[in-house]
Amino acid sequence: MRPALVLASLLGAATALSGCQLEPQRQIAVAPPQATIEGQWNSVGGPVAYISSFSAGRFTSKTADGSRVLADGSYTKTNATQVSIIFTSTTRNTRESVNCNLMSSDRLACVNSAGARFDLARRA
Repeated sequence: MRPALVLASLLGAATALSGCQLEPQRQIAVAPPQATIEGQWNSVGGPVAYISSFSAGRFTSKTADGSRVLADGSYTKTNATQVSIIFTSTTRNTRESVNCNLMSSDRLACVNSAGARFDLARRA
């Protein structure tokens, strides 16, 4: 009779334990740092070296030595990785538009309304 009692106890314990489940380990998703357009960017190649600045919706470009403003305007983020820039070129006295893609945290690939492509590199 004793083996039957042990067997019944084991079956009862197994049934009770089968209702218990271990909670799976929770993984906390950490978002990568948000890449931003804000800051200063150097021209890459081209006939004139310049520095472009993006700050709170305002866009400016100056010669690399900072002595002359080449362009002044505004920008709008169209999504997390794209920005639309509208500016006035002080050298040509024309209104222009440019669309840029944030390719990485330190590289912008841009194309103007005439189809000319150029890159900007984030200043260190």
